[in-house]
Amino acid sequence: MRILITLLALATHCHAASLVEAVEQVESHGNVSALGRDGEVGCLQIRQCVLDDVNARYGTSWALSDAANRVSARVIFTQY
Repeated sequence: MRILITLLALATHCHAASLVEAVEQVESHGNVSALGRDGEVGCLQIRQCVLDDVNARYGTSWALSDAANRVSARVIFTQY
């Protein structure tokens, strides 16, 4: 049973990572410097309203400039 749970956890993690990478490709072709027409920033094209929601929910203090960093953008995306 423990092995099954470990395999399911790994499969879920790999699936989630693949999803984030797919969204990056669709939104910006993986370009961390991408800027959208409506103020979206970074590889995941994060908007201020997303940051406002994440910051309110988790008590964080993400700024829009953080979305230009791939690691930070992925954390924000996952929290959202």
